[in-house]
Amino acid sequence: MSLLVYTTCEMHVKHHMYCSAIWGKCMKKKFRIGQMKQQVPAKYSPEWTASYVKQAMSYLTPLIIDKNIPATEAIVLIAAYTDYLVNGKERAIPEDFLMKACQLILMLWEEGTLIPESNYPYTLEQTLTAWNKESEEAEGESEAES
Repeated sequence: MSLLVYTTCEMHVKHHMYCSAIWGKCMKKKFRIGQMKQQVPAKYSPEWTASYVKQAMSYLTPLIIDKNIPATEAIVLIAAYTDYLVNGKERAIPEDFLMKACQLILMLWEEGTLIPESNYPYTLEQTLTAWNKESEEAEGESEAES
């Protein structure tokens, strides 16, 4: 009878964020005792995630330019379309899940794993500035309501 050890997806926080943003939770994996290295399957890697985000960005960039969609709304749109590409179907996306996905996109972009095409209308700095400004406004509104 073999003993199984249950461990969470990777050892560091970044991987947990990737899993949380894509599936809403960190997937659990079974590893046999003695299996020293835990290999993350290629489909859970930052590069795998970035490839789907890049597909979404490529598809949506003409729309973002044509409709003059602001940077923060563009990231939300990209996150929603990335979810569609990953899952292969439309679905209602909870707001907290969508925000985690947006944060993941920004994190991939910051660390250089995701590099948008040259025709994407916003720089990382413009997007982060707009994102932070809207986050502060949302916090201010929620505090005012309390």
